[in-house]
Amino acid sequence: MTKTAIKNPIFVESPCAAMELGVTTQTIRNMIGRGELPAMRVGRRFKITRDDLDAYKAAAVVSA
Repeated sequence: MTKTAIKNPIFVESPCAAMELGVTTQTIRNMIGRGELPAMRVGRRFKITRDDLDAYKAAAVVSA
């Protein structure tokens, strides 16, 4: 069995997601509450998959 290093974490917490998107953590919680950003709750924290965050960023790109 070969070992591979994970370059990006599988899950991102809301503060990291907020920093990547340039918004506040409250905005991330609002987006999760509205269903705009899929997330799962683990205890008191929200976890967002890297794939879901990347998909949101790709969909948010506006062409000129």
